Amino acid sequence: MKPNLFESANLLLSRAREHRDELQRRGQAFFDENPYTTAIEFNAQFGCYIKKARLPAPLPPSLFPVAADAFNNLRHALDQAVCATALAKNYGDGITVTRPCLPSYAELIGEVVLRARTDASTSRRRKLPTTRCIG
Repeated sequence: MKPNLFESANLLLSRAREHRDELQRRGQAFFDENPYTTAIEFNAQFGCYIKKARLPAPLPPSLFPVAADAFNNLRHALDQAVCATALAKNYGDGITVTRPCLPSYAELIGEVVLRARTDASTSRRRKLPTTRCIG
């Protein structure tokens, strides 16, 4: 029996939809209370008219975490879908893919050592890649 390789990506997409709906609800509530106005102004630097939207109040800070959660769910869903696609090859045409998102153990250790030396010599910290496939 083949595992459902895309289950994780689909769950993340569902969660992203929930965040999108919440963002839509909160945004609509804000704009219902604070309708924006538009203005057309002449921009002397570019020599043309520009239409601008003006908000009577700043956007509520509660919108930003919801938007960030939706974005992160989409990004992680894409990561999971790419890994699932690579792993699906194992069940299809006989091509074997092992750890499609990670280099071999030796390459990973070599990369860590190289980055550690680079960081030590330049006194900078770098973030190691965190994309992983489980399979």
